[in-house]
Order: sequence, then C-alpha cells, then structure tokens
Amino acid sequence: MQRLAIFIAAVTSLGAFSLTAIAAPPAGLNAPIQPSTSTVGSEIKRGADAADRCGTLYTMPTSADGFAACVDAHQSANRQNAGVGYEAFDIGLYFIAKANIGVAIDILSKAGRDVAVLQARMNLYEVRYRQTRDKLKLSDDEVQRGALIGS
Repeated sequence: MQRLAIFIAAVTSLGAFSLTAIAAPPAGLNAPIQPSTSTVGSEIKRGADAADRCGTLYTMPTSADGFAACVDAHQSANRQNAGVGYEAFDIGLYFIAKANIGVAIDILSKAGRDVAVLQARMNLYEVRYRQTRDKLKLSDDEVQRGALIGS
C-alpha cells in the first residue's frame, strides 16, 4: 500500500506528460519479448551447434552430401532470419563443418575412396571460414573457444 501511495505521488508530481507516457498502448506484436543478449561467442556457439546437428542427422562419411546440404540450409536460413550480423554464426557453422568434412576425408581416403568432392567442399568451408573470421578480426583460438563454450 505504501508503494502505491509513493507511485501515485510520483506520477502526480510529474504531471500530464508523464501520465500520457505511462498510459501509452503496448507495442503490439512487433514488441520484442526480451532484449537481445547475443554475443559474438554465443552466435559462434549457435552456428557450431547447428553443424553438430547436421552431423547427427547425416552420419559422416556415408551421408556427406546430406551433411553439406544441411549445413547450407542452416547458413541460408540464418542469413534470412538475421538479415545482418550473421557472420559469427557462419564462423561457428563452418568451423565445425570443416572439421566433420575433414574426418570424412580422412576415413574415406584411408579406405581408398575418391574424396575429390569432399575436398572441394572442405576448401569452400575453409575459404568462407577464413574470410568471415578475418572480417570479425578473431583468432582461431577465439573461434574455437566460442564454438565450444560460447564465450
């Protein structure tokens, strides 16, 4: 009750201008649920987790094409949703994707299988990873830390 009296006194002393601001309608469907708390580290982790999900869905090396399509779909969807600021997600995505592709290349090459298509994919992920990492001025250690723990 005492808090209500203090609030009423404060509102009364502020005048009509403040009452208008307090009585303003809610922002509606476009109002954010909560302020964004994303960091470069949390976005790297989110990208790494997306690549991990692709690895779970498409077991390497037998489903390398499915894995690559999954990674590409996550990258495309994130860019459409984020609009801007998607680079940190991409770094995490490509960091883990190139590791998974590297393991597949190693396994298949030891079995005498042709890995040219996988190597081309690995090279693409490596180029995208380096370009994005350099754009954000991060070290490999920072990317690795972000991919593993998100900070």
